[in-house]
Formats: sequence, C-alpha cells, structure tokens
Amino acid sequence: GVGARARFMIGEISFAKQDLEDAVKQFQRVMFGFGGEKAVAAVKVWQSKAAMEAGRSMEVQVEDAKTKQDRDGLVKSAVEFYTYVVEKHPMSSSVEFARKRLEALSKL
Repeated sequence: GVGARARFMIGEISFAKQDLEDAVKQFQRVMFGFGGEKAVAAVKVWQSKAAMEAGRSMEVQVEDAKTKQDRDGLVKSAVEFYTYVVEKHPMSSSVEFARKRLEALSKL
C-alpha cells in the first residue's frame, strides 16, 4: 500500500498546484496499477480515494470549460470516476460522497 499511497500523494501535489491533467494521470495510475482489481486491501483504499480525487479534478475544470462539449466531457469523466468508486469499491468510506456527487452531476 505504500507505493499506492505515495503515487496518490503525488496526485494530490499536482492537484494543489492546479496541474489537473497530471493529477488525473497520477490518480489513474493508483486506480489501475498496483494490481488493479486484484490489489490487496491496503491498495484498494488508495484506489478508491484516487478515483474520488480524479472525479473532483474533473469537476473543478467544469466551471472553466470553454464550450458545452468540453463541459459535457468533463462531467462525463467525473461521473465515470465516481461510478468506479460505487461499483468497484462499494465498502469504501468514499462511497457516500461519490453517490452524492453522482446525484448532483445528474442534475446538470
């Protein structure tokens, strides 16, 4: 779990620096690396958190989207990340937040 946590933290640093493209890449490396669906429990915790942060990274960009197509693409990506949490990590502490974000995004 240490490697997944470290990669997650790199994503958090990119997020804090407003480098959202890199943040999403780092979060995806946590989500799909480190054993993917066969990852040990300690890694799954970080996979779930990474998906949440990837979703947030997409949502942050929605306000600044230049076109409706860009906006819709960002919303779609956020929905995919939150859906990943709900479907792949149903016992995660992040599930409730993911469900709330999915509900809010469905109203856009």
